[in-house]
Amino acid sequence: MIRGTDAASLGQETSKHPVLNAVVNLAQHNTGVVLTGRVGTALQSWWADHVVFGVVVVPAAALAEWVWHAGAQVGCPEIGELRFEQPLVLTANTVRQVQVHVAAPDEQGDRAVTVHSRADDEDSSWISHATGTLRSGERDVRAAGEREVPGRLRRQGLPTGRVRVRVALLRQFHEVSGQRFTSSSFGSPP
Repeated sequence: MIRGTDAASLGQETSKHPVLNAVVNLAQHNTGVVLTGRVGTALQSWWADHVVFGVVVVPAAALAEWVWHAGAQVGCPEIGELRFEQPLVLTANTVRQVQVHVAAPDEQGDRAVTVHSRADDEDSSWISHATGTLRSGERDVRAAGEREVPGRLRRQGLPTGRVRVRVALLRQFHEVSGQRFTSSSFGSPP
């Protein structure tokens, strides 16, 4: 008997995401979920466009989006903190397995999150790429320096709701990059 290999036929839920296409609800009551998928330039050709010093690297923004997507699956749509550890490097003609693990909620409803990958074989070790915290979004976290997403950006397909922008970090980035920070420093996205 030949069985399917899609997420549902393997006892997992499907996820409408180009990379993280399966969701595994962990067996113990309310202990979290794992979103899984595979990345590689042969699977998703757009990764080949992000080359750093001659090496294809998955951008940190992609990992942040994976974390946001995982959080949205469990009702924690806000990234409270995200620390990047190792870059996710894609070598030619190889595929990496990816897991985003979202832990059970703590007493405030927040959840720990991690992003790992390994070569597409069972003998490879997992590498940690990012760790952080997802917030439940049930409390008002708006503070000075945060802004609502303008309607024009929302119409261009960005997630709806609040997006936290820490102006101090943006200024710091501009200082390091040698650019002058002004209110017009950020044009419309492509």
